[in-house]
Amino acid sequence: MIVPELKKSKMNELARAGFHIAWHQVTALLFAGGIALILVSMFAGVIGDMAAVLLVAFILFNNIIVFLTVSRLKYPKVTSRTLPPIINSIVMILLIIGGWFY
Repeated sequence: MIVPELKKSKMNELARAGFHIAWHQVTALLFAGGIALILVSMFAGVIGDMAAVLLVAFILFNNIIVFLTVSRLKYPKVTSRTLPPIINSIVMILLIIGGWFY
């Protein structure tokens, strides 16, 4: 109901892409978060304390994948203007994983 109306709106492409991508990111976040929680609960004894780190990294990485996929398929002109948030997210994931080893 929302996405078709969004596609017909007269917003500029960057704003429309932001709303459209965020819509898909929430769905993917719930799906990936559920899978990650199931996997972490199954293997918590094996991976121990790193379970929380892997959970956060998995969810953030999934967010990047959805962002890149939807933006490349639906808004290819906008994708190049969104590189700073993508790089920021990758750096955050690396710092989270690296912080566990510190």
